[in-house]
Amino acid sequence: MASEAEWAQGDEIRMGDGAEPTEAFTEIPELRNISFNRGTRVKVDTTHHQSVRPYRDNIATFLDNGQITADGNFLPNNQVHMDLEGHLADDLPTTFQYVVHATDGDVIYQGKAWVSQVNPTSNFDDARRMSLVLDVTGSWPRVAGS
Repeated sequence: MASEAEWAQGDEIRMGDGAEPTEAFTEIPELRNISFNRGTRVKVDTTHHQSVRPYRDNIATFLDNGQITADGNFLPNNQVHMDLEGHLADDLPTTFQYVVHATDGDVIYQGKAWVSQVNPTSNFDDARRMSLVLDVTGSWPRVAGS
């Protein structure tokens, strides 16, 4: 059976402008690699003397928020890249979208995140690069796509 995997080129992260009631989103240009870690479920050990040995008992509690990490080409005079640098100093999270362009239609996850890192790199034998880290906060539901 052939795989149903699809080429990821074209997937994107979009940054919201914060406008109300309708927020507009702009693609963060020239990202090369995106990793979307929505979080990890925290488990609490509830093992007691009557637990069945050798197994621990656990209950699921909170969901620890994850990070969205990306790297790409650094565009120092691009307005979106400059806005990212500005959000690095903000105390409030910004709305972002992670967009997966699938053959069956786009899938969009949307939520809030703090910009925690915008790190440019200049190597003499390479293009200027940037690493980006967004610290996810709250829920990131699928807002489009099946």
